Amino acid sequence: MKNFILFFFICFALPGLSQDLKKQTKRLPQPYSKEVYEVLTTDNQTKNGTYEKYYYNGGIAEKGQYAANQKTGSWNYYNAQGEIDQQYNWTDRKLESTKPISSIQNYWVEENGTFEPKEPDELPAFIGGESAFQRSIGSSIRYPADALRNRKGGEVLISVIITTEGQMVEEQIAKDLGYGLGEESLRVVKTLTGEWVPGKVKGQPVNTRLLIPVRFGVM
Repeated sequence: MKNFILFFFICFALPGLSQDLKKQTKRLPQPYSKEVYEVLTTDNQTKNGTYEKYYYNGGIAEKGQYAANQKTGSWNYYNAQGEIDQQYNWTDRKLESTKPISSIQNYWVEENGTFEPKEPDELPAFIGGESAFQRSIGSSIRYPADALRNRKGGEVLISVIITTEGQMVEEQIAKDLGYGLGEESLRVVKTLTGEWVPGKVKGQPVNTRLLIPVRFGVM
């Protein structure tokens, strides 16, 4: 009799404890087209369940799960060609796989209070991958009027430090082209809102200095 009561409770009582979800679609500006996600039927603002973001060409950009508006579990981040740039576990706060940011070539590792020109064993990683990093920069740039008038362009380099806690600090212009391009590049880099995974040497996080290139095409 006790077994029957337990079976009845599992089959009929537990489903009532689950929360009902509904799917929502939100349109986004380029280079994205939309995000599709689940929310609670009782609260349209609370993401809970599957989440997908798409590029304007229809390809997937991000895919993962939410629980009470918090990213959870392993997320996949894709480039515009449909390849996985990065896998990051938000529950464990662990980088599972990533491709390095190809545009960043110069690294310095802090040793005994000074930065030595060398790559860490594991490079700092922008959570979201290279595609998200490049889009964050590209979507924020406003071409300086003085540079436009004088048809000036090229590559500016911004020096930053990624700390052992994954914070980006001490942003400075390392290579300037004048005409307001350096100041605009510094502003853009400072607006990066993503998080970083710190570089590591022998499995331990280290402070890493790197140069972020910001490119301006002559118009």
